[in-house]
Amino acid sequence: MLFVAVKQNMPAAAEKKLVVAVNVNQNGGPWASSEATSSKPAVFIQDNSRRYLVKVFLESSCKGVCETKGYRISGAARHKLMVIPSCQYANKVFTCSKIRVVKVY
Repeated sequence: MLFVAVKQNMPAAAEKKLVVAVNVNQNGGPWASSEATSSKPAVFIQDNSRRYLVKVFLESSCKGVCETKGYRISGAARHKLMVIPSCQYANKVFTCSKIRVVKVY
């Protein structure tokens, strides 16, 4: 299984509006997609032990860096990833300097 959570690092009003799309791909096949928020992680069931590519982008209105290049995982083990956005929220738009994906042990 793959769990992708969003770190709570913004004011509560901004956290409620932040929606992160998580796309998972295996060896160039079709993408599986889900949404994650700071209160609800995205959960994927992995089929086998091959390599997976995880891409994350903000679904909310965003300027600046709004997506990741990709994060690779291998195996069907229980993976836990954390999305850490570095964003400011003003005038109904997120302005982001970077979005990181890190593995949580």
